[in-house]
Amino acid sequence: MGPSGSLDSITLHIAQDSPSSVKISRLIGAACLITILDLQGPALGIADELDAAGALAKLRSYFQNCETAELTLEARLYAESAAGRRLVERERVNVAVDQRRHRIHVLKHPLDIPDRAADAISLTEQLVSRERYLQISADPKTSKAVAVSSVMEVSVKDWNRIVGRSFFGALVGYMPLKAEETSLVGLMQSLPLSSEMRDIDGLPMRVLAGQSSKLSIEIWLDPAAQFMPRRIVLDTADPTVAPYPHYAYEVNQLRVESAIPFPSSVTISVARSDGSNSETLLRELEVVSAALNGPIGDAKFAIHFPIPNSTRISMEDAPQLGFVWQDGKIIPNSGTGAIKFAEQAQFTPPPPDSGRHFWLILNAVIAIVVLVAIIYRHRMASR
Repeated sequence: MGPSGSLDSITLHIAQDSPSSVKISRLIGAACLITILDLQGPALGIADELDAAGALAKLRSYFQNCETAELTLEARLYAESAAGRRLVERERVNVAVDQRRHRIHVLKHPLDIPDRAADAISLTEQLVSRERYLQISADPKTSKAVAVSSVMEVSVKDWNRIVGRSFFGALVGYMPLKAEETSLVGLMQSLPLSSEMRDIDGLPMRVLAGQSSKLSIEIWLDPAAQFMPRRIVLDTADPTVAPYPHYAYEVNQLRVESAIPFPSSVTISVARSDGSNSETLLRELEVVSAALNGPIGDAKFAIHFPIPNSTRISMEDAPQLGFVWQDGKIIPNSGTGAIKFAEQAQFTPPPPDSGRHFWLILNAVIAIVVLVAIIYRHRMASR
C-alpha cells in the first residue's frame, strides 16, 4: 500500500465511522501527505519534476519561511586587485527582523577599520518600519547620535529594497538590485527560465537560470535544505539593473535553526571597475548566534543610541527642508516655517496609488473646467 493508503487508513481508524468524520479524516490525510511529500520530496525524487515555475515558488517560500530573526554576525569586507588582498573593515552586527510587521533593526560596531582614522570611526544604527526610517551615526566614546538621516514616508514597496540591502538580506541571498520595486523573485519572473537538476560537488542541486539582453542569472537551490539558495550569480552590463556588473553569493556552511536550514557562513563578491583599474569586493558573513521564528518584542526595534534634542535630521527625500529631533519626535526646524509634518511623531505610509490617481484626476478636471470658463468669458467679453 502506498503512502496515501497508509495515511488514509490511519486517519479513518482514529476518526469514527460517521460520514462527516470520514470526510474530515480524508482531508487531514491529504494535508499530512502534502506535508510529508514537501519534507521528503527530494528523497522521493519529486524534486526532479520541478519546472521553472515550481522552482521559483520554492525560492519564494524559502525567503518567506523566516518571519522573525535575531542574529549576531561578524562581517568582514576585503578588496582584491592586482596588488593583492586587503582588509577594508571588520564589524560585529546585531540584526532584528520582523517580516510580518515590516521592520528591521541593525546595529554595527566596528572591530577593525585599517583605512580609517580612529576619530572617523562611528557606531551605526538603522531602524526601518512601516512608520519610520532612521539612519544613525553615533560617537563610540559617548554612544550618542551625532548624525541622523530619515525619510518623509516609508511605503510597503520599499521593503524588498530595504531588506535586500541589509545584512539579513545579504545573509539569506536577497539581491542588491538597483530598481527599488524589483525583488529577486520579481526579476526572475520577468525572464524566460530553465530548470534542471545538476550534481555540484557531489550534491544534487536544482539550477534555475534565466537570460535576457540585459542580464544573465543562475541560482542553485538545495532540495535537501528546503530549496535554500546555495549560490546566486548575476552578470549584467546595464547599470539600471544592479550597481555592479558581476555579483556572486555562495553559502559556505549552513545550520538548522527552528527546523529552518539557514546559512552560517556566506561569501558575497562583486566586481567593479573605473575603466583603468578593477577590483573585487568580498563580503564574508559569519553567524555567531541566531534565533529564528521566535517571539520578538517592540524593545528590539527601539532606538539604541540616544539622539540629543536639537540634533539636525537630514531628510533624504526632502533635502531642502530643515528638521530636528526633539523629545523623540522629528519636527521642523524653527527657521523653516509652518510645515504640515510639525505635529507628527512618526511618518505614515503614503496612501494607495488608487487614491492618488483619484485626486490627480479630480484636480485635472477642475483645472479644465476653470480653463473653459475663462475662455468662455473672454469670448463673451470680446463680442
